[in-house]
Amino acid sequence: MVKKWATAFNTGDPRRVVALYRTDGVLIPTLSSTILVGHAGMGPYFVDLLMKKGAKVVVNDYLSRSGVESGFYTFYLADGTQLGARFTFVPQGGKIQTHHSSAIP
Repeated sequence: MVKKWATAFNTGDPRRVVALYRTDGVLIPTLSSTILVGHAGMGPYFVDLLMKKGAKVVVNDYLSRSGVESGFYTFYLADGTQLGARFTFVPQGGKIQTHHSSAIP
């Protein structure tokens, strides 16, 4: 799931990214202190990150256990900022049910 998500993310189209989540999906995002629920909750976050900040992502390393993927990726913003983060994707029914991402301390 993380590779599919990264591919969609790197298109810069927030609609493609949001479409990967269940309509009742949960996102605990890297660059926000708010838990985002559903497509309506996630949409503005991805618009800001992708369209305003010009973010791209590179998946560095991950493992998959019982369908749950956890690992590390790096975000690259248009202003030159790089941010390493860790993630966990929990799928359900072919879509992302829960996605947690936090900056590496």
